[in-house]
Amino acid sequence: MAPSRGPTLRLSWEEARQAYELRRALEGLAAELAAARATPDETQKLRHIVRNGYAALGRADYASIAEGNPAAGWTAHVVVAIIAT
Repeated sequence: MAPSRGPTLRLSWEEARQAYELRRALEGLAAELAAARATPDETQKLRHIVRNGYAALGRADYASIAEGNPAAGWTAHVVVAIIAT
């Protein structure tokens, strides 16, 4: 395991394609569940992250977009996953 990188895997192109398709399906399901289950507070958190993302995009601050909301420790993907469960 590489320091500060976590484990690495050696995948064939076919295995990588299958992993990507699985992730795509799971993220879609998580978004669907989150949309159905989100409280007003959770919806507001997501809106805040999206607004910050658009503002960062306007500044070409791509690191901030990737990090989401580091002050809160959340990215949009994390918030959606939490709401979906």
